[in-house]
Amino acid sequence: MTTALILNGSGKPRGSNSGAFAAYLAKRMIDRGLETETVAVPWAIRKTPSAETLLEAAAKADILALVTPLYVDSLPAAVTRLLEWLAERRATSPGAQRQRLVAVLNCGYPESAHNRTAIAICRQFAVETGIEWVGGIGIGGGEAVAGRPIEKLGRLTRSVCRALDMTADALAEDRPVPDEAIAAAEKPIVPPAIYRTVAWMNWKHRAKEHGAQDRLDARPFDPSDQTDPSD
Repeated sequence: MTTALILNGSGKPRGSNSGAFAAYLAKRMIDRGLETETVAVPWAIRKTPSAETLLEAAAKADILALVTPLYVDSLPAAVTRLLEWLAERRATSPGAQRQRLVAVLNCGYPESAHNRTAIAICRQFAVETGIEWVGGIGIGGGEAVAGRPIEKLGRLTRSVCRALDMTADALAEDRPVPDEAIAAAEKPIVPPAIYRTVAWMNWKHRAKEHGAQDRLDARPFDPSDQTDPSD
């Protein structure tokens, strides 16, 4: 039986978007006959026993599915550390088994294009380690998901579900992730204009909660801004 290890790169112990996407992908992979295990990377690498267990599981898996949030324009530090460890293991293991890598990146920005640099990093990791790269998809507008099960969000995540369905199909059939899946994932969950409007309203609401509603234009590190923050 083909085995898949889903690597959740989120630093949140629960309620993360990466966790929601990983859970959906795991279900679809299981439906297609794959033996699937999901590991929370930041927590697993903190202690030697769990880190070693993770590395051993990763070495044995036929498929590595990295599902992770975007940090600025790259991967979280814990995910980068894991990839470094995996690269070291493969470098010292001649004749390592064939493995496939797929990446599912998600970001809070409404435009999914922000994920492309991190996806390229994952692809380069695969090239340098001899792992077969089968594709990466990028999802934008993650704030609208808010860690909820994506299969229950109806039209909001319909395109994302379709993208992950096609990804699971491709992995089960030993094919690269199709362009249709990549394109479906890149469709905005919420129209960017609406997303920015709601985000700005939320930003002002949070500022008011902290008494900072009159300081949203402050530039404390700009030498030309001499405003005394205590005023």
